[in-house]
Amino acid sequence: MRYIALAYCASVIGLNAQVPSRRLTPDEQIALTEARGAAFPRASGTETFARKCTVVRPEQIVFPTTTGDPSAFNLVSGDFWAGSISFGWDRTYQQAKMPLTPRHFGLPGERVSLELSRIDPPDETRVLKFGMVTGADSSKFFATWPVFSTPGKWMIVATAGVNWGCFVIDVPRG
Repeated sequence: MRYIALAYCASVIGLNAQVPSRRLTPDEQIALTEARGAAFPRASGTETFARKCTVVRPEQIVFPTTTGDPSAFNLVSGDFWAGSISFGWDRTYQQAKMPLTPRHFGLPGERVSLELSRIDPPDETRVLKFGMVTGADSSKFFATWPVFSTPGKWMIVATAGVNWGCFVIDVPRG
């Protein structure tokens, strides 16, 4: 009986033991996201248009003291054009400003969904939604203000209707 009890305990422990899963590298996470983008619904006639994540270089980030040609900070990914991504609008540098213009405009009241994922440890994902606004020049865009809880490498996946875009950024320290 003693051996049966020991065998039972060993089997319960074996069944409950979790083999730690391997953490995906940032490059693997980006590749998986790009595959999701390729499968995301599209507007008719855009089937051959590549949907890739845009890696934002440090010199492409705008700060309150940044000078130079504003068009140098324009970012494009998939079906979105970002006028820029900027930090320093709050004291902690956790909040960014990122105006997004979709390639295809949807119905009035359409919102953009931003999925923010930390792709280097620690893992964190959250989804934010923003509405469309009309600028002083009558242009329409999504005024997004993503908030990042920590500095590090983050992926921003934007979706609205048939529009998809992905931006990878190293969020700066304040």
